[in-house]
Amino acid sequence: MPLNIVGGDVTKIRANAIVNAADNTLKNNGGVCAAIFAAAGADRLQKACGIIGECGTGHAVATRGFALSKYIIHTAGPVWQGGGHGERNLLYACYRNSLALAGKYDCESIAFPLISSGANGYPSDKALRVAVRAIGDFLLENDMEVTLAIFGDVGFLLSGNLHTSIQEYINKNYEATHDEIQREITPAPRSRLEDMIDHPGETFQQMLFRLIDEGDESDPTVYRRANITRGAFWAIKSKPNHQPSKNTAICLAVALKLPLDVALDLLGRIGATLSPSSISDLIIKYHIAEGIYDIFRINETLYQYGQPLLGTRS
Repeated sequence: MPLNIVGGDVTKIRANAIVNAADNTLKNNGGVCAAIFAAAGADRLQKACGIIGECGTGHAVATRGFALSKYIIHTAGPVWQGGGHGERNLLYACYRNSLALAGKYDCESIAFPLISSGANGYPSDKALRVAVRAIGDFLLENDMEVTLAIFGDVGFLLSGNLHTSIQEYINKNYEATHDEIQREITPAPRSRLEDMIDHPGETFQQMLFRLIDEGDESDPTVYRRANITRGAFWAIKSKPNHQPSKNTAICLAVALKLPLDVALDLLGRIGATLSPSSISDLIIKYHIAEGIYDIFRINETLYQYGQPLLGTRS
């Protein structure tokens, strides 16, 4: 499961590499850094950092993980100065350079705290956007399990306008009947109706791979954009009778940027739908209806509402 957003302490996550929110001197500077030093063994870790000496802002260096993990990757995040001093690019570089270093050391998994969002003063909502974008961009080209650990209150995750729009959508549709939901998405355009008639008995697998071919997409592009593993995708492709989970089917519909009626048709091939009595389904439906097909953005919203994430462990 490529990107998972969780609440809690990054030192409690099992991963090949744990990322330390370091300063330029690589010394124990409190906060998340202090927790990582304590979990790894402060004296040994400080000695290893002393050998390296320093880390430039936006850069990343690696030491042994000692008692914590196989490796600890140290990255120095920017101090927030109002946003006009290249902070976003530097923070983006923290994630990309840390991920590249993990790849260099053949790590299959890595866990990050929300870099620069503590003492460095980077606004948490903006820090999260950069983290998700940087990790998402990396995962479109690489296979790695990435966990982003967010400590404390998650109320900052969504901007005010987006939160209001989603909440209004949930309030409006949560009590809607199945017939009312159906009226929102019908009638289907004639070309879509003709397409359904042309392929009346397609299985989920047949419809999925027809849509992939029609979109001229490569398999790696689809499963990475869907935030599912290569193994999960291969199980669907190689086993004609394989029945994917509803979560996986939704991930693939989002990755293929399917219109709502087509997405529901694809889900129907495994006997699933987006239910008006499910908060998570309404959130997913809202994003698809609004043309928001970035699965990492959808997961930000699901996380704030306490719902299971798409393509990741809940």
